[in-house]
Amino acid sequence: RPSQKPSLEPSQLPSSFPTLRPSSLLSSQPSAQPSKLPSFQPSASPSFRPSQKPSSDPSRLPSSFPTAQPSKLPSSKPSASPSLEPSSIPSLTSSTSPSENPSVLPSGTPSAIPTYADCGMSVEDRRNRMTDILLTVSDPSVLLTPGTPQFNARNWLLELDTFKSCPQDTLVVQRYVLAVFYFSTRGDSWRQCNAPSDFSDTIEIEQANSDCTIMSNGYDPHRVSTIQGLDAWLSSSHECSWGGLACDSTTSRVDRIEFENNGLAGT
Repeated sequence: RPSQKPSLEPSQLPSSFPTLRPSSLLSSQPSAQPSKLPSFQPSASPSFRPSQKPSSDPSRLPSSFPTAQPSKLPSSKPSASPSLEPSSIPSLTSSTSPSENPSVLPSGTPSAIPTYADCGMSVEDRRNRMTDILLTVSDPSVLLTPGTPQFNARNWLLELDTFKSCPQDTLVVQRYVLAVFYFSTRGDSWRQCNAPSDFSDTIEIEQANSDCTIMSNGYDPHRVSTIQGLDAWLSSSHECSWGGLACDSTTSRVDRIEFENNGLAGT
């Protein structure tokens, strides 16, 4: 049975059973079983089993395992392992590696450099890398000179095309060459399949697509299996869906262009 009054000094070894009330002084070793009530100050060493109620002050050292639910306030540094559930408030510093799932809420401040989400790089890096690729098929004197078909095709591909080609796309040069063909033959004056007047307006795109009825379904002596489309040129769809084009169904590379009396001009 326990004594009616506490001893003047704490014992050197823990008792077999916890006391009814916590002691005001810290013991040198943790008790074998947790107390029913939390201690006023955190212990220097963790207990063998968790207490039924939390302590009034947080511990100075992190736990070896994440808690089942996130804390109400963010930690000063990111944890080594992600928590099981996201916190309601963002952490003060960013984590060293990205999370597996996107956050529910956006960050409070934007990143220093904007990224081109579909290509995984900054807008400027995409622009430079795409230009380097186009320079392999077009001379700088025409690609970088305003007003030339090559310059207009490059500007459309980088700034206006909602298809959002990336430098790593294997057919990015094909899309550029077809745009050069469009601007070189005064595509805006074609009888059909002209580019939409607004590349980001879905109504304009649908109207331009409905006005395109030219299908590349003529005789093919090589009998290549192809795919055709009836979309307007320079629209947001894949170039093989543009009217008058036939692409190899296996490689998606242009097989032929069929335009009969469509008002092509230029040199």
